[in-house]
Amino acid sequence: ISPCDVARTSQPPSMSSAPTRDGTAQPSVPILQTSRLRLVAPEAAHRALYRAFYTDADASAQYGGPLSPEAADARLRRDGAAWDRHGFGVWVVTWRTTGEAVGACGFWQGEGW
Repeated sequence: ISPCDVARTSQPPSMSSAPTRDGTAQPSVPILQTSRLRLVAPEAAHRALYRAFYTDADASAQYGGPLSPEAADARLRRDGAAWDRHGFGVWVVTWRTTGEAVGACGFWQGEGW
């Protein structure tokens, strides 16, 4: 994917809170999209994705795993909050046509760094 293929939505550059589908406050995160993918802010709806990845020893070995389901939930909350704390963070990658979450990518800063 070249940078020319990525279309940024008209989200404001500020990091103010905005309600999500589940009613919780979530920082305003730029939404990036291609013809097939959409990168969105981590939110409670992505709990199953985080739990599946972080509780799998093989998949998460290079990312501090495996984690307990509760620790995976805490990681999801920290990833969502990172945008407010640092001005950058992680996106959840979804299929644009279905909205199904298939992974995550982005910029991460560990605790105490």
